[in-house]
Amino acid sequence: MQKRQRPSLEGLCWVLGGSPTWTRTRDLRINSPLPATTSHECTRSGTLKAGNANRGNFVPELVTDCPRCGAKKVTMDTGSQVHLRTEHGWKSFHEVFCVCRTCHKSSVLILALRAGGAARDVNLDGIWKMAVSLNSYFEIYGYLSLKDRDAMPPPEGLPVPVEAAFSEATKCVAVGCSNAAAAMFRLALDLATEPLLPPLDAPEPSKKVRRDLGLRLPWLFDSGSLPSDLRELSECVREDGNDGAHRGNVTREDAEDLQDFSYALLERIFSEPARLEAAKQRRQARRAASKA
Repeated sequence: MQKRQRPSLEGLCWVLGGSPTWTRTRDLRINSPLPATTSHECTRSGTLKAGNANRGNFVPELVTDCPRCGAKKVTMDTGSQVHLRTEHGWKSFHEVFCVCRTCHKSSVLILALRAGGAARDVNLDGIWKMAVSLNSYFEIYGYLSLKDRDAMPPPEGLPVPVEAAFSEATKCVAVGCSNAAAAMFRLALDLATEPLLPPLDAPEPSKKVRRDLGLRLPWLFDSGSLPSDLRELSECVREDGNDGAHRGNVTREDAEDLQDFSYALLERIFSEPARLEAAKQRRQARRAASKA
């Protein structure tokens, strides 16, 4: 009796009821004369044909909520990825192209390496070629949207808490959330200017001035701790920031005024001294090289 051969399912997509569906196919390697190709394919041409010759037989998967259709905890097939940055010497951020298995639409998700994740494998492009769940290595940091295109980048050299508050504020401006933007700009300015105050045992300023940003800024201008040419712009903090925190009537123009002042002030406090220090170090290096 002739032994029946089990058919190979690689590269095969089934169409049920006339609508395109996803199927997970594997190279069974059982009496199959066909070459190994890919583990995931889509019947919708051009959406995602996961895997190619240099990616092996499998692609990583990701389980998360779909930004396009709202499906909860859905499996997404990943395509290419781009490394964005690395924080603290190990925490890497990546933009990853994904396709939802429910709506078959694509999104670009931003993933951040988990503490204790395989940083070496990530840096060597290892896990992007393995049949793994990316959830074991990464946390979902967000997804690419309008806020990422239109948000103003922060000035250089900001401390991490100040930069985080400023970046969140500019994203709120980009998507039209003016009241939220006002609150976050106030937070960024509060974190940036509090270290400029004298010690707590100093006779001035009073506790109320220390606590209230709208009162603190004029005191810092009067004492020469802040450049006087920014004083006029600082009026937007009192006029707009308090409204954002208490009344909720900040307009887009008000939020953009706050954005301009915050950027200018943070650049003066942090960016310009950092650039001057960098220029000083370059000058010292040139002098040292000329004497050698």
